[in-house]
Amino acid sequence: MSQNLAENALRYAGLARIVVEGTPEASCIGVNDRGSGTPEDQREQVFVPFVRREEARNLALGWKGLRLSIVRTVVLFHGGALTLENRPGGGLTAQVVFWRRQSGG
Repeated sequence: MSQNLAENALRYAGLARIVVEGTPEASCIGVNDRGSGTPEDQREQVFVPFVRREEARNLALGWKGLRLSIVRTVVLFHGGALTLENRPGGGLTAQVVFWRRQSGG
């Protein structure tokens, strides 16, 4: 899953920085890049299978536009969340969060 996010960042931005963090409540994996980012009004669209942004479509890379859709499906299946946020200074952060289950009494 994080491999798909990192490969996506490498493919379109040339850089992927992976940050793994944990708290008592959640585990987080962030993949940061310094690409062009994604306009807010297009963020949901990039999760649709076979849909790619114009910049990606113009590259002769052979990708089908499935990576983010697959990652989101897997993350949601396991009760997590996947968000995309533009980074200050340019780029994008794709963040996966899995909440820890509370052992109850």
